[in-house]
Amino acid sequence: MRELIKEYFFIPKEGKMHEKAFMGRLTFSIVLILICILGLGVTAYAHFTGSVNGGNNQVVSANYDLDITVNGAEIDLSLPLRLSAGNHSVVMTKKGQASTGFCVVQVAGGNTYNTAQIGKDALNGDCTELSFILSVKEDGTEVHFVPHWGTSTHYVEYKTAGDTNELYIIEGETVSIFAIRE
Repeated sequence: MRELIKEYFFIPKEGKMHEKAFMGRLTFSIVLILICILGLGVTAYAHFTGSVNGGNNQVVSANYDLDITVNGAEIDLSLPLRLSAGNHSVVMTKKGQASTGFCVVQVAGGNTYNTAQIGKDALNGDCTELSFILSVKEDGTEVHFVPHWGTSTHYVEYKTAGDTNELYIIEGETVSIFAIRE
């Protein structure tokens, strides 16, 4: 092998390049160029003829919404709800593709409450409905219901602190709300 390399590729320091060495290097370069062109052709062919069929898979974002009834009447979530003084039965039912979510109950001029998870829940399993009682202290108290998909930040607090978080609404609970007037 050394003799072949010496014969075809060796150039002495003060000598001229032998014709055999020149032809060996030239042949080697041409072979490398042909291999590169062949590789380019094969990859171009593979690129333009290859295809991937994934069927009819569609990517859709999660949709989470709630049907909310207060005292048996369905409410419009885009409008604030004016409640009279007294107890009001609230039932929230999950709809949409998202597996879990919660509802933020905002009292105008008062506190903001988060409900328990409605949907998949580590504590309650699969809970698709949440019912509780809103005990309103003043006539005309405005309440907004805002559904959110995902897990509430108050969920972790509730799991660690238990029933001591008064801003977290759980199943069957009676929540006293009042607006803070100035």
